[in-house]
Amino acid sequence: MNGVTGPFNIGVNVDGLYIAQPFIFRIGHPQIFIPWHDINVVEDNDSYKRIEIHFKNVPDITFEVSRRFGHIIAEAAGPSWPLKKA
Repeated sequence: MNGVTGPFNIGVNVDGLYIAQPFIFRIGHPQIFIPWHDINVVEDNDSYKRIEIHFKNVPDITFEVSRRFGHIIAEAAGPSWPLKKA
């Protein structure tokens, strides 16, 4: 898995997306893993250089990342990356 530490620890592989709080904040915040088949990704040319990650089971939640970071995630996800051009 590839990971980036910031407000969240994010890991990516061909199976899906892993999200967790940094260790010190994990109490009461379980780690989650979302398979790619439960995710929609939209790269919109008008979205201020952002990529939106939508979760099929919770459609009201949108996870936005920079286009640059989105491309890093896409590379780690390989052929499983569920990108839809807007």
